[in-house]
Amino acid sequence: MSNYHFLTQELSRPVLSFSNCETISLINLYIGHEPKVSYSTCMGEVLYLENCSDVSIKDATLFGCGTIGIRAMEVDGLTCEDIIIEECSDEIMTIYNSNDIFFYRCEFISKSSEDLRIYESENIEFKFCDLRGKWSNPPQIYYDSVNVYESNPEDKLTQVIDYIDGEIKLTNATFWGNEMLIEIQLLYENMDVKLDHGYMEVSGDLASFCTLTYHNVLDTTTIINHREQVKAMIEQYYEDEERQYRIILNQYSNDLHIYDGGVYEYDINVNGGFIDPNLLLNDNKAYISVEEARKIVIEAYPTKYRVLDWKVEDEGVREHDAAYTRMFVGRGVPYYVFSIIDQDISSSVIYINALSKEVYKPLDMVFGLPCANADKDLIQKMLDFIKEKYPNLSISHCAVMIADEKYVVLEYNQDDKQFATINKGSAGEMTLSTYYEYDG
Repeated sequence: MSNYHFLTQELSRPVLSFSNCETISLINLYIGHEPKVSYSTCMGEVLYLENCSDVSIKDATLFGCGTIGIRAMEVDGLTCEDIIIEECSDEIMTIYNSNDIFFYRCEFISKSSEDLRIYESENIEFKFCDLRGKWSNPPQIYYDSVNVYESNPEDKLTQVIDYIDGEIKLTNATFWGNEMLIEIQLLYENMDVKLDHGYMEVSGDLASFCTLTYHNVLDTTTIINHREQVKAMIEQYYEDEERQYRIILNQYSNDLHIYDGGVYEYDINVNGGFIDPNLLLNDNKAYISVEEARKIVIEAYPTKYRVLDWKVEDEGVREHDAAYTRMFVGRGVPYYVFSIIDQDISSSVIYINALSKEVYKPLDMVFGLPCANADKDLIQKMLDFIKEKYPNLSISHCAVMIADEKYVVLEYNQDDKQFATINKGSAGEMTLSTYYEYDG
């Protein structure tokens, strides 16, 4: 339908802009910003009209990442026939102080919940138009901030015939909503599907969320198959866009939660239960079991010693245990996560690579240094070095462990402002404070 491409890489401006013009005809056009970028980056409309008259748009596609498909201000006469507006980030269309606006056989597609908003305008008609929401409810039409016809069809299809409300007239307008939800629901009837939008914790970028909640216990293979099918649907839906998404599968009857982190964050996060990595990744690699990983983690966790007034106390070794908490997959590699519980320090988190058996302890995440076991004599030498280098530093009662055989890390449960605290917890919890390099 749209033969002539009118594209721009200028993200802060409209693709086409007309001011103080009359008798405008736009025919057979494909208009938008390209290449497409994230919604937070693109700030320009697709088509901007101001103080224009007798405008005609026919057989055209107006697409985002633009913020708004059509922004019309003080327009006298706008006819749109066989046009498509889709993938805009803020709204499908906004019309201000305009009159005699006619849409015929047009398709308005909402990707995240974008709507059509009309303000202080007269004689607006939609005839034989489709308003579609693939991931969301159908686009709504607002007149002076009031929803003209609130359509949230449960069966994805609702027809409105000869609906008139003030200056707005709908003739055989078809509202389609939640097409993706209906498609996913067909995978398994005994589950709830929820589609939503939000922001990723790490990147802060807009993301789409799909949550599947099962009412009964299914075998792991079936759940993983559902995840793969939903993932394929989402990736096909966002085929031309680096859109982030997260798939969440909940099976509350056995406390299993699977999170699919999408494009930029972790790949998969499995909480509350265990799934064989081979089932998740289907790669037939020799991953260690959780019990094997647990033994490695217990052995690898560094010995800690009590320090009192800069002296290492005699009773050094303390018993600790490792409890499996979850599994995540990052860049295609599965990791088991354990919580380490010892006798007098709150639990720490340790990760282990299920393939290479490499262990990552809390210090890896904070300082980028591997922990190391060390004997009491080495710890005392390191403490003596710190005391000499920082004579004004006082240590009353703390625990100590070694990082990379070169750094000493002090753990304490006091609010001592002499330390540069990292990941400080609530009162009474152990925290990691600053690390000191030992050159001896």
